Amino acid sequence: RSKADVERQNRSNAEHAVLFEAMNLMIELGDRCDPDTLRTSAGLLGAFVSSTDPNIRYLGLETMARLAIMPSMHEHLERYKNLIIEKMQEPDISIRRQALNLLYALCTPQNWQQIVDELLEILGHSDSLLQEELVLKIAILAERNAPNFRWYVDVVFKMLESAPDSVSDEVWFRVVQVVTGFDDGMPESEREGLQKHAAGKAFQNLATQRVNNVHETLVKLGAYLIGEFGHLLRDNITAKAQYECIQRHYARGGSQTKHIILLAVAKLFSSNADTLRQSALPWLEDLQESHDAELQQRACECLRVLMQSPPDLVDSVFGGMPVYAESAQVNNPLMQRLKFQSKSRAHTRAHLEEAAKSEGGMFKSGNLRGVRSPRSGELAPSPGGASIGSAGR
Repeated sequence: RSKADVERQNRSNAEHAVLFEAMNLMIELGDRCDPDTLRTSAGLLGAFVSSTDPNIRYLGLETMARLAIMPSMHEHLERYKNLIIEKMQEPDISIRRQALNLLYALCTPQNWQQIVDELLEILGHSDSLLQEELVLKIAILAERNAPNFRWYVDVVFKMLESAPDSVSDEVWFRVVQVVTGFDDGMPESEREGLQKHAAGKAFQNLATQRVNNVHETLVKLGAYLIGEFGHLLRDNITAKAQYECIQRHYARGGSQTKHIILLAVAKLFSSNADTLRQSALPWLEDLQESHDAELQQRACECLRVLMQSPPDLVDSVFGGMPVYAESAQVNNPLMQRLKFQSKSRAHTRAHLEEAAKSEGGMFKSGNLRGVRSPRSGELAPSPGGASIGSAGR
């Protein structure tokens, strides 16, 4: 490049550095800052997000996300929502992640449905580097903003269709918590309606798809929901059909999945002994000779309780799970996972520099060209081997 081009670039970097420092001060001042100045800053950031320079787009999105912490800024940033959604198609993973952070921050009860629907559409063709964070944020936004939890359940099943490998155990554990219910005063009829809807969705997904096409996470969630709430479907779906629906997935499941299916079948048998005596009982008896010692022991224990215990003990062991404490509703484990995973939203200059490092580059004061794409594989893997008890009470 010519000397004039270099000087022009340096001057542009210096001007942008001054502007971003001014915005850092506005963020620090918060609502004490002049409203007209805040409105002007939103317009400037909109221009930055439209810039041809990817570094400027990145910093514009990142600064917008920090401004969005102030509720008073939402109305000024809302008009750039469609532009921000477009940035979810950028080739640079850093820009896509910042756009996702901003959409998450801008989501309100007035615009949540458009944002969640757009993110679900993006999830289906997003790369694996961003899918897990997308799943977490969609799940949190759906639970927080859905007019009813049936819609939330539908969203999670859609994610299991679009990106099952990225739906971690925490996500389906949370569905179990939400569907089981919390000690929050929800009417029993409304709670049962949600449980019936969730069990119906689980049956539909497990019964209509070929065994080889069903992801194991879907099998875990589906088997648990049918075992726990299948009795609510008996008017339309027989107990035998429910048993066959989950048992057909047993052979391909891992150890945890097999234990969940075993318990689900035992629960079905406890409330439908006469109907399932010719099908489920022989299957449970065969498991007493399983090569898996823990599975063998669990099958022996279940049969002992089912066949040799008084009805009140059977109901106590295999009856419905009690609702979760209200504290479990407030302490969403997905929020903790998201806080651990997401380091890109900064609140101070020190956090900004740390965030840039975590994205695979280095933000240098006064040098906008320091932002680079992150290293691949930086997202934490989904935890494995957790038991259903990890859903926690």
